[in-house]
Amino acid sequence: ASGFIGSEVVRQLNAQGVQPRVLLRKTSSRSNLKGCKYEEKIGELADAESLEKATNGVDYHAIQSYC
Repeated sequence: ASGFIGSEVVRQLNAQGVQPRVLLRKTSSRSNLKGCKYEEKIGELADAESLEKATNGVDYHAIQSYC
């Protein structure tokens, strides 16, 4: 969510009145998310435990990743 596309998805959701929950690495820059409203969860896509914590109670999931 901290890259160009992910941050744009967050901005579009904000424009619709949605404050998304986003999964970010500890080391991810938050500069592209400046001014956005979001709930931050720290974790990794490859870490099942952090994914479970990040998605607990979420109704809709969207995953966007670049390797």
